[in-house]
Amino acid sequence: MANFLIKITEEPNVTKKKDTINKYYCKEDNFQELHLACGTIYYYGINNLVEIDYTIALKKFLLSFNNSRSKSYRRFCFSYIYKAHKKIKRYSIK
Repeated sequence: MANFLIKITEEPNVTKKKDTINKYYCKEDNFQELHLACGTIYYYGINNLVEIDYTIALKKFLLSFNNSRSKSYRRFCFSYIYKAHKKIKRYSIK
């Protein structure tokens, strides 16, 4: 499931990505949900499958945030955006 989720959300063309997601899922808000879930996978990592990558996680969280119209959902996404940004900043300073 994680590999499928990553493959779907890696498509660089947003229109094509939305079309692909809509082919597999019927609700419009799944675009945001799948990117948030994928961002969470990159944020925490999965042993022997996905390495932690805060930069990719941040990109996924931002995509989810920017494509949502719900203020409460955007606040939830922003909490992850803040955490990922903080981790990137912490690990980039040497």
